[in-house]
Amino acid sequence: MKILVCDSHMAPGTNTSIVPKPRPGVFRITKNIHNILQGVSHPDQRISAEEKQAIIDWITENANRYWFSEGGPLCPPEQGGADVVIVRTDHFPTAAIQGC
Repeated sequence: MKILVCDSHMAPGTNTSIVPKPRPGVFRITKNIHNILQGVSHPDQRISAEEKQAIIDWITENANRYWFSEGGPLCPPEQGGADVVIVRTDHFPTAAIQGC
């Protein structure tokens, strides 16, 4: 059984962690999203449509290139993907709901 965990603190040695390829400018957007969700941002702070699209493009590029490619960890198990996927981050909700 393959287990894919997006948190390296769980079950050491029994999982594979995936880390997205960085993209300049995206970290600040994800940090702003995190702060908004945590309630620590300025009350008027919002994420623009352009920032939302930048996140979607970044996640989609990583997913298609690394995770949904042939035998990738997010493909169905019969195509070489993980049997169990645990996503523990607020940065990749789009990747969690897409499929191979």
